[in-house]
Amino acid sequence: MTSFAFAPRIKTVIAMIGVTAALAGCGGGGGGGTTSSAIASPTAAITTSNATQIASTAFDGTAGFSRLSGSTTALKSTATGQPVNVLSIVSATIANELQTRVYTPPQSPLARAAASLSNTAQCSGGGTLTAIVTKAGSTWQPGDSLAVTAYSCQDATSGVTINGSLILQIDSIAQNDASGFSASVSLGVTNFTAMQGSNYASLNGTFQVSVNLQSTNYTVSTSQVELKSSGFTVTSSTAGTISLENLDYVDYNDVTQQSWWFTQNSTVNNNGSVFVVQTNQPFAGLGCSYPSSGSALLTGLNSSELVTANSDGSTTLEVTSNGATTIQTVPSSQVFSVLCN
Repeated sequence: MTSFAFAPRIKTVIAMIGVTAALAGCGGGGGGGTTSSAIASPTAAITTSNATQIASTAFDGTAGFSRLSGSTTALKSTATGQPVNVLSIVSATIANELQTRVYTPPQSPLARAAASLSNTAQCSGGGTLTAIVTKAGSTWQPGDSLAVTAYSCQDATSGVTINGSLILQIDSIAQNDASGFSASVSLGVTNFTAMQGSNYASLNGTFQVSVNLQSTNYTVSTSQVELKSSGFTVTSSTAGTISLENLDYVDYNDVTQQSWWFTQNSTVNNNGSVFVVQTNQPFAGLGCSYPSSGSALLTGLNSSELVTANSDGSTTLEVTSNGATTIQTVPSSQVFSVLCN
């Protein structure tokens, strides 16, 4: 048994998923997810009194995507005492696993290994992470898969504990050489839960993922991950069960500059209160911080809210309802989770 400490996460949009792990009872790309044949129309009435709550539902990780990547540890996107950003955690892990288990020099043992490879690692704060790689040959090909199952796997630094299963199947590989890696994969998530103190969030669903890594001699300098899904659910201690539809989320990380940005487009259904999220300008920042720039329009029923991140640690909420517009400024901590590259 080797030791596992949530290694550097490549700021990608596939977090805490050890791309290798047997997903019990989840074939091909996942179970437990919900899909929608029709996107719900906005029903939420956005007002000055609920503007902060609506924005927080979209971005702070209880329902949303806040950041999904980084070159620091995968769990540091969740700050102590704040809502657990489970999608961010899932995203960062996948990126890390792709780098360590799939995107490797041809001479490495992992690159040469054929058939199945199983590994159980001890997590830094207790618990285990079991990873399984299934390959048809000595090189990665479409149909090969990586899966991971976490059993009370805790990160000693952040105190976040994860449980549940994820599976990633390679659909296509466009590039896999010393200068970079580009692939499309299918991702299934089953009851993947992140908990910190009394806060928790659990993710179920299926995703189509595009990954692009730029590197020099297999050392990654930038990464970009795009997640798409017709529908999935997030259940959290702070917001109950929320459905997200028509997701298109892009996450970019520059390891050298320690900079990051993300865009998020989706329809959020918060227990029947529906609004649409559309990014106008990518949310961006440096190191571990709240976004210092970026904006998105949230559209409800006969109402809307323009969310703009500012460089002074504040976020501006511009609400338009019944023909009237009001502007308020709140601490970014009320809208976003702390994000790390």
